[in-house]
Amino acid sequence: MWRQRRRLDEPAFSVLLLLLVLMLMMIVPSGECLRCVNCTSLKDPECLDGIGIEEECASDQNYCVSYTGYLKKGARPRLADVNTDSRPDQDPDTGQLQGRSHPLRKMPAYHCNLPHPGTVVGNMAMLPLRTKYRGPAPLMAGEGIDVVDEALQYFKANVFFRTYEVKGECDRTLIYVTLYITECLKKLAKCKDKNTGSNEMYSLAVSKFPIPGDPTFPLNAVYGKPKNDADLELMQQYLQQLRQETGLRVCERVFNTPDGKPSKWWLCFTKKKFMDKSLLAPSA
Repeated sequence: MWRQRRRLDEPAFSVLLLLLVLMLMMIVPSGECLRCVNCTSLKDPECLDGIGIEEECASDQNYCVSYTGYLKKGARPRLADVNTDSRPDQDPDTGQLQGRSHPLRKMPAYHCNLPHPGTVVGNMAMLPLRTKYRGPAPLMAGEGIDVVDEALQYFKANVFFRTYEVKGECDRTLIYVTLYITECLKKLAKCKDKNTGSNEMYSLAVSKFPIPGDPTFPLNAVYGKPKNDADLELMQQYLQQLRQETGLRVCERVFNTPDGKPSKWWLCFTKKKFMDKSLLAPSA
């Protein structure tokens, strides 16, 4: 009798265990790179960079929203940033999202905010760079933000967008740098230290990548091809200069860790594709 009752209880226990696992999956948001950050807006740069430590989030903190796209209980975003018509379990006085996590909807992609330099190659703006590498890019005066800084700042948010509205020539330069950052991360994922990473970044930058107009370039529908041989040479030189400076700065960020090992908070983006595109592996 006792054995028969025990057999009847085993299926019930299995069902109960399965329900418990499902409840935990609903409560705990999935994904890597979950980090706690102190920010009052979803557009705060700290949220994009994922600054903070891996821990239980406090009542005034939220996850790195650029990666997870979710808020934890206790976060207080501005309602304009959430931009959703229905907000269940929301405190009408504080705007606080309560209960389990709610997905962010219609969060806009970030565009280039730099002023147009007045010069273009193809239909891409030749934005100034803060660099020591030789090339046709205008040199920045002072310590302002250039397009590489902007692409790195927005990368962890923009990389999740499969579609992107191009609002001008400056956006095309930002798109190229964003796509190249992913190529850099793929290479750095195989490097054990910064010196090896630096060598890989140099080799990658001087490799032959397809340019607008080539059959293998992934975004020929958005980019204009060079008009003549002089334009072609100018574009090749400018894009190589962009790649060299981008690779240098990506390497600095990836290996900016206490133990000198590559940061998992950057390498977790190696398989992400901005606009679902890739610059393709270099042929040389």
